[in-house]
Amino acid sequence: MLRRPLIKVFKGVSIGLTTATGIGSLYFLHQNDYELGSIGVVRFARAGITASTIIADYKWNLLGIKEGTEKYETKMKECHQRGADRLLNLARSNGGVFIKVGQHIAALQYLLPDEYTSTLSILHSRAPESDINEIKKTFHESVGKELDDVFSSFNTQPCGVASLAQVHEATLKSTNEKVAVKIQHPKVKSRSTVDIATMEIFVKIADKLFPDFKLMCS
Repeated sequence: MLRRPLIKVFKGVSIGLTTATGIGSLYFLHQNDYELGSIGVVRFARAGITASTIIADYKWNLLGIKEGTEKYETKMKECHQRGADRLLNLARSNGGVFIKVGQHIAALQYLLPDEYTSTLSILHSRAPESDINEIKKTFHESVGKELDDVFSSFNTQPCGVASLAQVHEATLKSTNEKVAVKIQHPKVKSRSTVDIATMEIFVKIADKLFPDFKLMCS
């Protein structure tokens, strides 16, 4: 349950988010020589749209309903669920840091509504996996060799997938030893600056909506 009325904070958060999204998009366009197809801009905008939609959902569906009534509580739970579903879709679309933060949110049962923690708990066991061709490319960029140069066998199906990397079973050519190969998801490093900046905005929004939800260092 929220610790203070939501309606009072929606207007300021909405304006702040819209401004931050616009400024952030211009900044990242500049950083990428104004390339409109920049992944950073797309991911930042996607996050901004998701947050704006969640905020608007609460604002319009709770407007005019007396707090503490059964109708208010019902509408609130519905907003929670839609918000959680949108955050889950965002985490799956953006991956990387977003998956990691989603997993952390899922563990905060003592602070956040059940709809958020239950929905986002899916990310603990169903993190998106990277395509094998992307994995091969990442391995080559990191090691300077092809998978076939190092391994006599390499299972293309990962035996484990986490937010930032996935693990494959393989056999070393040199020793015939069976090993587990952990390979970082493509573009995690290059996306980190945009993702961290975006997550800081999300945390500030969460702080407004859920006062007990503290991720930022004071």
